[in-house]
Amino acid sequence: MNNKLIQASHNSTSLIGRLVVYATFYCLITQESPFRALFISLFGIVLIYTLIRSLEYTNIGTTLGYLSALVLLPLALPQTIKDQILPFGYQYISISFIASLFHIGLNKQKLKGLSLGKLSIYTITAAFAPTSYFAGPSATFEEVNNSKISGFKFGSITKKTAFLASSGFFRITIGYLLASSDTILVNNIFSNIGFISLLGILLGLVYGIFNFWKYYLLFSGASELCQALLLLLGINVIDNFKNPERSVFYHEIWSGWHLNITQRVRDYLFTPITLFALRRFSNLNSFLRYILIEGMPAACLFLILAIWHGGSPHDFIFALVSTILTVSSRSISKNRRLLNLISQHFLIKELICLLSLSIFGLALGVYDLDFTNIKLHSQTLQNFWSLIPYLTVVILISIYYRYQRYIHQLRDSNNDIGYLKEHHFFFIEILCALYIQIFLLPSSDNLNGFLYFAN
Repeated sequence: MNNKLIQASHNSTSLIGRLVVYATFYCLITQESPFRALFISLFGIVLIYTLIRSLEYTNIGTTLGYLSALVLLPLALPQTIKDQILPFGYQYISISFIASLFHIGLNKQKLKGLSLGKLSIYTITAAFAPTSYFAGPSATFEEVNNSKISGFKFGSITKKTAFLASSGFFRITIGYLLASSDTILVNNIFSNIGFISLLGILLGLVYGIFNFWKYYLLFSGASELCQALLLLLGINVIDNFKNPERSVFYHEIWSGWHLNITQRVRDYLFTPITLFALRRFSNLNSFLRYILIEGMPAACLFLILAIWHGGSPHDFIFALVSTILTVSSRSISKNRRLLNLISQHFLIKELICLLSLSIFGLALGVYDLDFTNIKLHSQTLQNFWSLIPYLTVVILISIYYRYQRYIHQLRDSNNDIGYLKEHHFFFIEILCALYIQIFLLPSSDNLNGFLYFAN
């Protein structure tokens, strides 16, 4: 009996010690005051206490809905107010809190043995998981609860950790290189060429592909670095991206994009609303049925994303555009003739894939473009040399795309040859990234800082 008490006391001390270390690291790296960290901790305790108490009297779904709204509500405030009252990284911390609340609420019977104190400590520790508040993926109660308490040990570096770190560094470097030519491409395409000419349309599509890869590489690279660090600490979080570049249709890209929030919104909101709409609106006429069953869940999903991203006009424009494109893409993907063409002709499949990636990148361009400088007139390029930047971008992206496909084939092979080749590419990625960082990239001051683009 005494041994059990001693063991329980030791575990509790270790849990609190890890929370203190994570919170201290958060304050040091973000330069936030300890009072902000204390606010996050108290907020987490209030959420868990409210959840546990409410589950005794109200429906689980209702309770989780109200608490999620409470967590997201501050993100809808004006930016000036948010800058004053919200702690650094609250966007990602909010995801951690909401995912933890859902896990606890939906698994209350399995977690019956855990006290309110332990539930709170695990939840707050997940919110403070190192670097997850920069780019995600956010750690949650489930992952911290399943993790082993350990320090930073080089002996704990696994194959997955090393490959995530090298891949993340390599991706960020290539994305950073693309971002360095961002202004040149935008000015040339949208200020000098215009939209009306065929050349302008083609280069616009090139810009869309460029923009997709810029955001994808920077964001997925930052996520992989974060994931690698958390693995060293014994926390195994979800993959934030799952090969969205392999998607054929536009809406399929979202199935592998920024899963830290999109997957959770789909699981907790999109799917329940879709099932509700199917039950309630299946007997309506075809137009209303289409709007309510296809459109309403997608609109709710992107509205949540817009609020989470900050609730600026750009966010809501992107949400509207994404809703229209997603619903349209879902409808197009159900065309049997098109599906037969895709299954029979590899080239058609690749062209549709490129078009989808380009449209996705152009939608992301809502955040970048200065629409006041767009000229709707036809104008041709004056000489061949003006095409060099675009050709370079296309070649660079094409090489990287083929390289990624080859790496995925090696990982899927599960044999000794594939394993050895993947190890060789591990060192090649590091050397290439170092070369680009040292010789090809401009200073971060010219790009408004590395973290801006990585996040």
